[in-house]
Amino acid sequence: MLGFLPILLYNYEGEVETFKQGIANGDKDMIYPILKHLLSKLPELRKRAYLSRFLTAIEVPEEMFADPEVSSGPPILSWFPSPTLQSPPHPCPYSRVY
Repeated sequence: MLGFLPILLYNYEGEVETFKQGIANGDKDMIYPILKHLLSKLPELRKRAYLSRFLTAIEVPEEMFADPEVSSGPPILSWFPSPTLQSPPHPCPYSRVY
């Protein structure tokens, strides 16, 4: 939970160890400000929490890069569609555009 709070833009100004101990003990002085922050910005934080799975950096061990299969894999840009592909010239005949 402590690693997820910065993703939700919650900043604690005091000592980190005091904060950890307060959360572990269920201290109201630590829990209530967190709940206030989370509940007051719920729609924005819900979207941020969902997207954080895809946008946080993944730590890859160095020994993985020694594997030739991993290091010679396709470049990331080849996984996405080409920007030169154009959309169809007309909309779908079954869609209703008013």
